[in-house]
Amino acid sequence: MIPILMIPVLNRQDLMQRLILSIDHPVQILLIVNNGELDLKFDRPDVIERVVIFTPPLSPIGYGGAINYAITQTPQHRWWMWASNDVEFHPGYLDTVVRQMDEATGPRIITGGFTWAAANAELIEQVGLVDDWSFFPIYFDDNDYYYRCQLAKVEWIEDGEMGTTHGDERDHGSVTIRSDQAVNAANNRSYVLNAQAYVAKWGGPPGNERFTTPWNEGHPLWVTRPDMAGRTRRRW
Repeated sequence: MIPILMIPVLNRQDLMQRLILSIDHPVQILLIVNNGELDLKFDRPDVIERVVIFTPPLSPIGYGGAINYAITQTPQHRWWMWASNDVEFHPGYLDTVVRQMDEATGPRIITGGFTWAAANAELIEQVGLVDDWSFFPIYFDDNDYYYRCQLAKVEWIEDGEMGTTHGDERDHGSVTIRSDQAVNAANNRSYVLNAQAYVAKWGGPPGNERFTTPWNEGHPLWVTRPDMAGRTRRRW
């Protein structure tokens, strides 16, 4: 059974519905983070025991924030899973993810480009949560997490997107962003700021990092740094 499956949704409820209907393995709690303040209506398969919808009361908490919310709200579980609302699971694929997570004997993450992932408690304890201060509301949080896992020498299983579809028949990739001109424009702004934050944190862009600790200051890998002004500038 999947203990927690979190879906952050900003728009495109049609794709969220597609994702939910593609779930063919038992899920204890489906947690939907309603970042778009949408009037959510959807059908769910019988394999989902419980649905919880969280709408941030003041402003969206972003992709990394939604991941962290799911984990910190349910710390008693052995592992967690999340998926962007524009992902669709192929039949039977979730069975393989669950088997690999249940068989893990140490820190492990299984992911398809961070558009979906499953991570266990041992990984979170060693590497930490997603850095949603430096990389808000999305982008470069995945690069940051991958690099931290490399430095920690923990097990990162990259499945690509072999068992999923990301996007739709017309547009592959993040349809969530490209479906809305205002969101796309806001992302163009925050993307540049996040790229700059990545270089500041690791001494170079993804693949050319020079630091082995955050900001080259000897901190543990799980350390993040509050950035009130930066988070304000990145808000969509």
